[in-house]
Amino acid sequence: MLNGKGAGMLAAILGIAAVSGLLLAAPAITTSAQVFDENNQKVIKIGTLLTDSSAHQYRLQSMSIAVEDFNEAQSDYTLKLVNLKINDAKYGASGPEKSSRSGNAFADGFENYGITYYVGPMGSTDTTSVQARLAEIEPANTDEDFAVISPASTSPKLRDGTDSIFRMAPDDRLQAVRLANLLQDEGKEHVVVIALNVMHGSERDVWSGGLEEVFTANFGEDKIPNTVSMEIYHNATHRPDAAEYAGWANELDVAVSGLVRQNGADSVAVLILAYADDLRSLVDVATMNASLAQSLGMVKWYGPDGIATHGEAYEGTNTEVGRFLSSVEFTATQFSGEETAERDQLRDQLLERGVPQDDISNIYLYTSYDAMTLMANAIAERDAGSNTKTVKTLLYELAHGPSGVGVLGDYGFNEVGDLNQPLAYKLWTVVLGSNGEPGWVAVAETSKICR
Repeated sequence: MLNGKGAGMLAAILGIAAVSGLLLAAPAITTSAQVFDENNQKVIKIGTLLTDSSAHQYRLQSMSIAVEDFNEAQSDYTLKLVNLKINDAKYGASGPEKSSRSGNAFADGFENYGITYYVGPMGSTDTTSVQARLAEIEPANTDEDFAVISPASTSPKLRDGTDSIFRMAPDDRLQAVRLANLLQDEGKEHVVVIALNVMHGSERDVWSGGLEEVFTANFGEDKIPNTVSMEIYHNATHRPDAAEYAGWANELDVAVSGLVRQNGADSVAVLILAYADDLRSLVDVATMNASLAQSLGMVKWYGPDGIATHGEAYEGTNTEVGRFLSSVEFTATQFSGEETAERDQLRDQLLERGVPQDDISNIYLYTSYDAMTLMANAIAERDAGSNTKTVKTLLYELAHGPSGVGVLGDYGFNEVGDLNQPLAYKLWTVVLGSNGEPGWVAVAETSKICR
């Protein structure tokens, strides 16, 4: 248990000022909170909206520890998770139904399990799907109390303020600016962007697209002469084969080589706005061609939080991938929160439960813990109170009070329900250890971003 923290959160006295008339204007729910009686015991059920990918399962471990800590801290409730695996084929794992799969899982949780409170999904595309489905379900069920906390979705397009979705992460307008500043500080005047174009090859990935839009506005459109668009069906039955990745690698090489000839390698950079497995697949085919690897290895590479601290970026049978990423000083940004004793404690527990060392620093392991703890406390607070406040309202109030001190440090939400403190970013780079194996190392940390 993390220092009895759950008990302190649950017992916190609410004396918090209202933060936004718009956000707290939801009508009071008159029915009981989502607490079910099982064997004369009050049971809180929270739905999780995750895939069975390794990264999501590591985050599920954090949520499970949060459940254990909550249950140990008090005796009035038992917290249980209902894991709705969103890449289950019944929710639409591929084809035109894929874009609505997490929304389908959310609807299934409500219609068949009576669940209105969720932690997840993680990604921005999946959270967008839940947002759309919630907009249909919530108005038709005005006597129900809905709340969703996504621990990891960061797209600026998800900023709303009128829905019941919270994000235990800042939106990517901050990360995109951090990336733009980083490249400029390091003297990069020309950048080739590798962007995701997922689903059907015609719909842009909401996360990658949002990052690129804000990055371009801050770095300068004239400094981004080339964009390589990778068409990928994420978490679906189809993934690009080696030939497709080779085509993108060759397209990238043409763009990079031309800029290097005209401007010199020091002023040129590659920015890949994609996920760790995309990076690995692209570099994998590039390193199989010595000429291609040499050409693409002349410039420095950068990426965002979808890559930072993920061992998936270089794991596999091709050991040259890690060496290449180290040689180009691959550097990625990631929101970092605060360093706390509780976070160190959770880190040790996760290592004991099999989370790999390469992935243990990923911030979304820790946002997952705090999101689950906050949701559980808000539900319990509402059930124990007079039922005049929604869980949505209590999430704001608890986050800005004693309960809003978790493994992330002292956190809170802004007026649209996104994390607005603590706002610090770390830089992570891939280096080779003394044994020749690649790993992530924190190379710098920015000062806190002003709000």
